[in-house]
Amino acid sequence: MISRCIRFMGVAVLMGACGSHGGPSSSEESTAGGPSGGSGSLSGNGSGTSSGSATGQNSGSSGSSAASAGTTAGTSAGSSSGSHAGSSGSSSGSSAASSASSSGSSSSSSAAIVSTGDGGPCIEGTAQTGGTTYTTNREGVTSGGYSWQLWSNQEGTGSMTVYGVDAQFSAQWDNDGDFLAREGLVWATPQAYTTYGTITAQFAESRTGTGGLYSYIGIYGWSLPPNPDSQAGCVEWYIVDDSFNPMPVGGGGSMPVLEGSATIDGSEYKFYKSETSGTGGNNCGASFTNWPQYYSIRQTARQCGQITISAHFNAWANLGMTLGNLQEAQIIVEAGGGDGTIDFTTASVTASQ
Repeated sequence: MISRCIRFMGVAVLMGACGSHGGPSSSEESTAGGPSGGSGSLSGNGSGTSSGSATGQNSGSSGSSAASAGTTAGTSAGSSSGSHAGSSGSSSGSSAASSASSSGSSSSSSAAIVSTGDGGPCIEGTAQTGGTTYTTNREGVTSGGYSWQLWSNQEGTGSMTVYGVDAQFSAQWDNDGDFLAREGLVWATPQAYTTYGTITAQFAESRTGTGGLYSYIGIYGWSLPPNPDSQAGCVEWYIVDDSFNPMPVGGGGSMPVLEGSATIDGSEYKFYKSETSGTGGNNCGASFTNWPQYYSIRQTARQCGQITISAHFNAWANLGMTLGNLQEAQIIVEAGGGDGTIDFTTASVTASQ
């Protein structure tokens, strides 16, 4: 069992079995190409075991000093011990079906624009029924080309239902470890994010319960080094729009540093950079023992709206937070324990090129 130490209101807390894992056991084969360049099965993609503070709030005293000095963001920071390394293998549809606990056809989706504004339209969709429910660590690709992954370091204590309607999914968990479910675009041949034009997500979610010591709801991904002989460009990144914890949460990783802020999609986001060393592998290769994590943290929580992903990448670049070649951009829920549920009634990630 691998243990990790996180910061709980400034006090070290030892967490067992976090970050000690392999990737999902297999993936499903795609029957269609990915939307806007999404393709194939996941190739070593996963999520960081990042933890925010127990309350998830930036302390006022440390926030001001961090903003002025560009230093550590005080007690809002957690620590991270690793990332969830995905499997590069694939499996046939029959093997995927054998691991599903339930399956069925999904109902058609209908949506209504309920509000507009600086943050873009909030499109509240309809909760799906049917779908396929998974209870073990897996990854796959829907018939519409969206890639998905379920992972927990306490396998079997949660589930993910994939509907095959856009990137809609639902999830539930009841454990003391790290749980994640996500769905979105994965590029088989990663390139600079500018190659894909404007990358945008639409989401609407309803949730119940708790998310443990930390939780992130938003967009997640990796970028990979353009030069295989260099480690530059290996980045694990988050855009956090909501949380089971009070917003704004702090950036995860080891001693996150507040790099700056900007207004995107009608709200202020603060940008954090941290370092992590993974015990569970990463997407960039076995030679990587540590890598940076980037966080965009929305200062006011929302459960519906547009996330202009490319705008975050541009803002990071202006602060010297450079990415490598973009491998994925997926809608995610990650919870560091607790007992909760989430249902994404609207979920899509698109690239204009």
